[in-house]
Amino acid sequence: MTERSADGAVLRSWSGRGRKPAAITLVLHGGDGGTNSARVSALWAPVLRMYLLTPQIRQAVPDLLTVGLQHAVKGWNGGGDPVRDARWALEFLTGRYPGTPIVLVGHSMGGRVSTHFLEDPAVVGFVGLAPWLDHVTTVPDLPGTRVTLVHGTNDRTTSPAATRRWGDRVEKRTPGSVRWHPLPGGTHPMLKPFLPWGRLARDGIRWALSS
Repeated sequence: MTERSADGAVLRSWSGRGRKPAAITLVLHGGDGGTNSARVSALWAPVLRMYLLTPQIRQAVPDLLTVGLQHAVKGWNGGGDPVRDARWALEFLTGRYPGTPIVLVGHSMGGRVSTHFLEDPAVVGFVGLAPWLDHVTTVPDLPGTRVTLVHGTNDRTTSPAATRRWGDRVEKRTPGSVRWHPLPGGTHPMLKPFLPWGRLARDGIRWALSS
């Protein structure tokens, strides 16, 4: 499956082709936290970074459809562009696979985008990998939705402390909804170390779908 929005975002199946899925993982890559209207290509490092996690992600549960969203442009741009792309992707997936539970997996900016959709009735979980979260990031009400947060302790791009604080705020509002995993020595690109990121993402997806 490959679908393209009117704005140029691309939705690609990375696993689970050709059969009805038991669940869906929507994978959202990172980007430029400022203003950047350059077009995203399939070979851009943030896109490839998430593709590399696919072999572990797809092991979470049987018949899991893993779908990658390639944003139209690279920048956060006030949130309008990437949030619009993710809304289009969710509307497409819920239209094609009604009633199928969805887990969002977002790295960096993709984690920030994901927080806009945690109250969507189709979304049952969120795995934030070195997510870009801060004091203004929305704290949703999450009955029945499970959040896994993973952040490297050596991240110099996004803040592990801010991620922990956001998770604490969510947990205070909805007890039992958050699992926090600080990754010793982990850096923002998720390359050092590499394997634990995929393992923790897989486990977070599995936990979300076990509710």
